[in-house]
Amino acid sequence: AVARNPVGAAYLAAHGAPGALAMARRVGEAMLAALPAGGEAVWSAAAAALGGRVVDVGTVLQVGLETSGGFDRGTVTVRGARTWEITVWNEYMTLEGDGDREATFPDLIATLDERGMPRTSADLREGMTVAILAAPQERLLLGAGARDPDLLDAAGAAVGKDLRRDTAG
Repeated sequence: AVARNPVGAAYLAAHGAPGALAMARRVGEAMLAALPAGGEAVWSAAAAALGGRVVDVGTVLQVGLETSGGFDRGTVTVRGARTWEITVWNEYMTLEGDGDREATFPDLIATLDERGMPRTSADLREGMTVAILAAPQERLLLGAGARDPDLLDAAGAAVGKDLRRDTAG
């Protein structure tokens, strides 16, 4: 819910993400309801509410982030059933397991700690146990900017990955 410039309601309906805050609330409520049962229940509740899945659970092996030009950029490596590389450009951009692409922004890629709490790339430390969650973009309420080819190209150049995969729409 950010408004930088005044826009008309028709523009907002066409280019914004109507309903995204209500969706975020539903996800949060599902996670809070599962919290007493512990991390695995919270991970599953979040995945179900988002129409996604818990991809893997593993140990953070490496966090290689740098801040430049106002952006956090780098990679996170997690070893679970597979070895996962997550590229970062302020957000998680790609998720690859043993070299195979599993998710690409604007798919949601998230990391959650053992209690089930979301953890950003800046929160992660080597040795932490995290669940990796992914939800396909088709299940998310996204604004037009999340699919803008020029913006995807700029983000892809920043992380050295093609982000145009599965972005039609």
